[in-house]
Amino acid sequence: MMMSGFIGGNIPLDRDLEGNIALIPTVLYRMQGPFNQVDAGMYFKYSPLIFGVYYRALGNDALIAIIGIDYNHLRIGYS
Repeated sequence: MMMSGFIGGNIPLDRDLEGNIALIPTVLYRMQGPFNQVDAGMYFKYSPLIFGVYYRALGNDALIAIIGIDYNHLRIGYS
């Protein structure tokens, strides 16, 4: 059996609240059989660029950096 869950938010930092400048916290949980993983982190959006850092909380084994572009509801990134 496989299960996953994702939760996130968008905290606008620009005055017009359009979200062109924002902090975006997220948490991803994955479980398959005996395997469990939680990735928690945040990225900063300065439209169209995004930069972020995540930590693999279960297992304490990874720090994940992300860089990408967010344009017209399409997000492309590298981590």
